[in-house]
Amino acid sequence: MIDDHTLVRAGLKALIARQPDMEVIAEAASADDAVDVLRNSNPDVCTVDLSLPGLSGTALIKQIHAHQPDCRVLVVSMHDEATHGARAFRAGALGYVCKHEGSAQVVDAIRKVAAGEVYMTPQMQKLSLKALLSGPSDVVESDTGILTDREHEILRLIGMGYSGSEIAARLHRSVKTIDVHRQNLKQKLRLASTASLTIFAARWVQRQMEEAGSVQPLE
Repeated sequence: MIDDHTLVRAGLKALIARQPDMEVIAEAASADDAVDVLRNSNPDVCTVDLSLPGLSGTALIKQIHAHQPDCRVLVVSMHDEATHGARAFRAGALGYVCKHEGSAQVVDAIRKVAAGEVYMTPQMQKLSLKALLSGPSDVVESDTGILTDREHEILRLIGMGYSGSEIAARLHRSVKTIDVHRQNLKQKLRLASTASLTIFAARWVQRQMEEAGSVQPLE
């Protein structure tokens, strides 16, 4: 399991220990540590958080998929699948479950991924079907498709109202690094100012939540 929160790892480890057909053979708190750990172990399933110090979770999934194709990846994340689910699956994950789901759902997800099956919550299935039927909805969605995984994450945090220093603390990066990402976001999204980026990000986050059925649209 790969998660930078000690309590989350402990909880997941305790949950797995209660299952007669599962055991935890290794754990890591960062993507860099995970690379070393995976070299020395051969897990059937690797649970991965998306918000990790250093390399992003989706980038790590790609590494795992490239170097250990027999290791099946299940994302266990605090982030709603509406924002990051599709990117995780494209990176090579077989399943995606949110941390707020019940123990039974998490165990079910692990078992399905271990068996080589795809695990999606009903909400993720709904979103996937909607995307398949409708395609990109407008220029906002297509514009964000050119962003990197880290830029997507920072855009989401901006849209949720976090300041530059708060984002830096959450991602274990310097404020200067976050400022560079902000500039890159403005350039890629063709936005003239920090204010316009903030508005764009807020609307983008709201749209993701609306598509997931989490909030009602603003009037």
